[in-house]
Amino acid sequence: MAILSRGGMRGGLPKNKFDNRPLHEIGADFQSTPREELGRFVKNKLILAGAMNFGDAVTDDVLNEYGANAIKVRVMDGNRLHLEF
Repeated sequence: MAILSRGGMRGGLPKNKFDNRPLHEIGADFQSTPREELGRFVKNKLILAGAMNFGDAVTDDVLNEYGANAIKVRVMDGNRLHLEF
């Protein structure tokens, strides 16, 4: 289980949701930060469970060893997510 905050600068997007500038003017990859955080969460769980070592790729065999291949996501409120893996 983990609870992640989505507040502030989220993945390079501006704090102001009414900022109508196009993404090329904001100058950020709007998916990289959340994707990196999710990857760290999953890999840390797999490493701590002994299903893989640091630097290994996540494969179907690793997920089978861990016993889960899906992440349950619930929105707790506007700024927090609950992840179960």
